[in-house]
Amino acid sequence: MIQAVFMIEMMGKPKDYLKTTLSEYIDKIGEEKVKILRKDIAEPKEIENDLFSTFAEIEVETQELVEILKIIFSYMPSHMEVIKPETISLKNADFNSMANEILMRLHKYDEIAKTLSTQKTILENQLKQLGVKPAIYQMQPNNVPQETQKKEKKPKKKKKSKKK
Repeated sequence: MIQAVFMIEMMGKPKDYLKTTLSEYIDKIGEEKVKILRKDIAEPKEIENDLFSTFAEIEVETQELVEILKIIFSYMPSHMEVIKPETISLKNADFNSMANEILMRLHKYDEIAKTLSTQKTILENQLKQLGVKPAIYQMQPNNVPQETQKKEKKPKKKKKSKKK
C-alpha cells in the first residue's frame, strides 16, 4: 500500500466557482485507481482584481506506484510526498511499466509542441503574405525579446598601413 500527499493549486474567478472547480478536479483524481483518504481545500484568497487563488491538500492511497505517476502527469500537482512506505522496492516489470508511462506522455507532449510550432510557422507565413507583421516576439536564448536587445557592435579591425 502506498500513501501520498498532493498539493494542487488553482487560480481563477469568481471565488465560489473556483472552490467548486477545485473540488470537482479532486473528485476526478478519485476516479483513478486511488482512494482519497483526505481532502482539505483552502478558502480562496483574492490576489488581484477579482482574481482568486486557492489550493488543496489531498492524501491518497493506492496499490501501485505507477498510479502515483499517472496523477503527477495527468493532474500536475504543485507538490507531492510519499508518506508510506518508507522504502519502495520495485520489480523490473513495475519499473518498466512506470518508465514506459513516462515515455508515452513525453512523446505525447513532444507531439503537441511540434504541432503548435508548425501551426505557428504557418500562421506567421500567412500573415506575411497578407503584409501584416506578426506581433509575436521571437525570443532569444536569454528570454529577452529581440526588440529590446541591444545590438552588439563588433570592434572595428585596424587596417594595417603599408610602409615602404
